[in-house]
Amino acid sequence: KPGELIEPDDLRRCGVEIRPGDIVALNTGWAQYAGTPAYDDHPYLSPAAAQWLLEQKIKLLACDLPTPDMPVGRRPADYNWPAHHILLGHGVLVAENIAGLDALAGERVEFMFSALNIEDSDGAPARVLARRLARMDATT
Repeated sequence: KPGELIEPDDLRRCGVEIRPGDIVALNTGWAQYAGTPAYDDHPYLSPAAAQWLLEQKIKLLACDLPTPDMPVGRRPADYNWPAHHILLGHGVLVAENIAGLDALAGERVEFMFSALNIEDSDGAPARVLARRLARMDATT
């Protein structure tokens, strides 16, 4: 829902196995609003949810949101980007505005992030591709 806080229990309820080193693709369904004013009032991660993802030892969060942090229109003056600080501060990269995640729901996939190398920048546009991996058992 607009401005809804995503908590650790919401992530746990997804029932998806997260392995150390995984990329987690967070599909909130918000990509459907891209290009509309509604897109800017998106759900977002609580600091506890960002910490939970960190504890899963993920390497990257790919989300269908403009940011995993609070929407700009809801932020207090002293807002400090807690999801970004928790994740990036511990080496977990963040990829935002990812579309097409519905087709990959519940699957193990391989991602490729082809980002532009922009000098003196802390981010860049990227072409993001994903493909399903062959079904694996618990031993692979």
